[in-house]
Amino acid sequence: MDRALYQHDINKMYEEQAKIERIAKKIAREETLTEEEKELINRVDPEMLRRAEEAKQVNESLKNKLRNAKSKQEVQKILVQASMEAQQIAECDPQYGNLLMELLKEAYEDYNKDLEFTGETQQYHQNQQNQSSPNALVAFKC
Repeated sequence: MDRALYQHDINKMYEEQAKIERIAKKIAREETLTEEEKELINRVDPEMLRRAEEAKQVNESLKNKLRNAKSKQEVQKILVQASMEAQQIAECDPQYGNLLMELLKEAYEDYNKDLEFTGETQQYHQNQQNQSSPNALVAFKC
């Protein structure tokens, strides 16, 4: 009986964390939140709320840089640089790094519909898969 209750509590915790991550993505994308969503993230994970607000500011800054870019090459350079920065951040703060990479993926798709993902972004996704793999060669610690 205790084991079933414990498993139920763990499942609820994972469900709540998934909700928090979805809410954080909405914040970073500048989407409107319901009062329930605002209350939940503020009550359960104020640190994630802070990171989502930071990601929102980064997203606004990125959009401005991309709008002001003079050429396709400059857009590529901005996206590659932002991708490398997000990858470095993800090594120390995976949740925040993942938020940034989601935003970069959307920006990349918006500005480069006819091109493939950059090597840095592909490398990031490969690194994420390797980190979750027990066979990863290096376990990076911050």
